[in-house]
Amino acid sequence: MTPLAYLTKFRIIEMARLLRETDLTIAVITRRLGWNSPESSVTAFACHYGVTVRLSSQRSIIRLRSRAG
Repeated sequence: MTPLAYLTKFRIIEMARLLRETDLTIAVITRRLGWNSPESSVTAFACHYGVTVRLSSQRSIIRLRSRAG
């Protein structure tokens, strides 16, 4: 794995964690992780996980609700 591929994978995994565990916006997460734009981070996320950030967030909410009930 190239250094750039490693960095991209790390950023995507960290983005997923921050989306799951915080109320931070995509724009804030993008800046924290060093992406040049929210669009590039969202595109990389969708390519890696096969779902959009929004769908991923909705699934996380559903999982949390089902655990609570």
